[in-house]
Amino acid sequence: MVLETGQRHTSRQPCSL
Repeated sequence: MVLETGQRHTSRQPCSL
């Protein structure tokens, strides 16, 4: 679920990084 959140909220908070 971490990957989904990162891609969805990539505009707000890049969870990917």
